[in-house]
Order: sequence, then C-alpha cells, then structure tokens
Amino acid sequence: MNTKTSLRRQRLSRATRALRPALMAAAVLGLGGGHRHAVTDAWAGATDAPPPPANANAPRLTLSPAGSSQSIHVGDTLEITATARDPDGDRVSISTGPLPAGASLSDGTGSRRLTWTPTEATTATINFKARDYPGNGSAARTTSHRITIAVHDDQAPELQTIASPQTVIIGTRLQLPVAATAADSTATVIFDATGMPKGASLKAKPPADGRFNALFRWKPSAAQLAQGSYTVGFIARDNARNPLQSAQDVVFQVAPGLTVAAARWNRAGSTIGVNGRVMASRGFLAQSLRVRLTDGSGGELDTVTVDGKGRWNYHSAPRALASAPCTVKATLLVGESGSESTSVSKPVRKSGCQ
Repeated sequence: MNTKTSLRRQRLSRATRALRPALMAAAVLGLGGGHRHAVTDAWAGATDAPPPPANANAPRLTLSPAGSSQSIHVGDTLEITATARDPDGDRVSISTGPLPAGASLSDGTGSRRLTWTPTEATTATINFKARDYPGNGSAARTTSHRITIAVHDDQAPELQTIASPQTVIIGTRLQLPVAATAADSTATVIFDATGMPKGASLKAKPPADGRFNALFRWKPSAAQLAQGSYTVGFIARDNARNPLQSAQDVVFQVAPGLTVAAARWNRAGSTIGVNGRVMASRGFLAQSLRVRLTDGSGGELDTVTVDGKGRWNYHSAPRALASAPCTVKATLLVGESGSESTSVSKPVRKSGCQ
C-alpha cells in the first residue's frame, strides 16, 4: 500500500467518527413516537449543568474578651473585638443591632471593634452578627453572639465593720459573719481575704436583705498558740473588669482552751468539786499556769495550779448547802504575773439551783 492510499483511509476514518453522532440521532428520529422523546429527554438531561453546591458552613464569629456578659464602671472604656471567618472561604461581614448612646463600631469586614465609655449606670445588650457571601449563588448563612453589659456606679462595695481584736480559743470553732453591700443593684460582691491562718476558710453565702454575705471559719490548733495573733485582711470587691474594693484588717488573738469538765455538790462531804483542762501546746503548758475560781456573783472561791498535762482540780472546804454557789467561773492566769486569759462558766449540779 502506497503512502497516498494510507492517507486517504485515515481521512475517511476520521470523517466517519465525526459523522457517527449525527447518524445515530437520525436513526433515533427515524424510530418515531415515544422512543424519539425518551432518547431526546435523556440527551438533554445529560447535557444540563449540575446545580451549584449548597453553602455548607456558617461563618465562625468570636468575641474578645469572650463571654456572654461584661461588667464595667461608669467612666471605664470597654473594647470588644469581633472577628469572623468563613470555613468555605467566602467573604464575610460583621454588624450589630442598635448600640447604646456613645458606643461606636470600627470599619472593617472580617474584624470590627466596639468601643464604649458609659456615663451612667445601666444595662445594655448588643447583638453581633456575621454573614457570609457565597460566590456560587447559594443562600447566605449567619452566626450571632449576644452580649449583656452591666455598667456599675464608680463606688466600691461597703464592707460592714468587723470588731477587732477578737479572741479565738484553741479547739473552739470561730464562725464570723462577713457582709457587704454593693454600690448599685446590678453589681455583685466577691469576698476575699489575705493572711488567712492554716485551717481557716472564707465561703460566700446567699445574699439576704440587700446584702452579700460570707462566713469566716477557724478552729485554731494548739500549735498556732505560739504566734499569739493573726491579722486577716477581709476584702469586698465588685465584679467589674476593673474592680473597686473595700477592705478591713481584723486581729485574731489565739488563746489557750479552758474547759470545766465537772462542777458538782458532794453531799457526803458537803463540798464543791470542780475540775477541767487547759488545751495548749507543750511549751505553753510548761510555764506557770493557774485557774482562779469565782462564784456567780464574783466572789472568789480559790486559785488552783495547772499541772504539766493541763489538768486542774478544786475541792472546797465543807460548807452549808445554802451557801454553795449555783455557778462557778474559771479564769486562766498565765505566767508569774497572772495575766488573765480564757474564762468559762459552768452551772453547779446541786439541789436548789435552777
């Protein structure tokens, strides 16, 4: 086969392939009736463009600082930055609802900043919204964040005065209420304390009668007697971003524990018996300790010595039942000078006493 013949066949083959779709269409049209319509519809469906994809993801909107609420004082400047990004890469915009008087929103698309310096106590709600603009013709999607802003008066909470100094007895739990009032009705008071001794706690309690409350609790140990006193700084602050606070120092003087275990009338000997213990560290018990006993009217009964284990005991001389007291008071005397420390009273078990 020569070269010219080969070229003619190649040209004929290409022409045949080019005419094949037209020949098939003509053959189909020649079938007539419903076959023609069915094939024509199938052909049209195969050539239609696919529908645009759906807008799969809403834009992501973040606020800085984060959170659904903020608290500030009158005259403070609040700044909130809103940032939006679309996972599909679409263009986004950020907007808000109505702004409080004096607030402004910076220009921008993917990031905008709200700035506000309030001039009076109030509460405002701002709704941030991010919207995307899909380029494929599908519907836009939005994301919203609502934030509530409480504006407080520029006054610190008022911490109610706490008596100072206070005596705390070893082994006895102290429960001291702490209370404060807020500068306005939208503020919340938070309590704190400095210089808290080991074992002490300060816990908030439910508000009542327009006051915020907390409870200071402490049961000092014998080892804490050595320091003698502790100064605790009680603090009441509001919940604003730049909080205002009031504070008071309270001195707690740790005293040894003193108990009266028994106080009774001994009918057989017509005497009064009283005994008890001093609770303190070994170092404290090693010094000179005495217990002075008086009756209910302050008349002195006797003074007894405390032993190295903290025990003390008293037995009166025989006396008439009518002259025996119905109450005894024990007072701990510390050191050679006999400085008064802890005192405790106890009823005497005898007939004729109520």
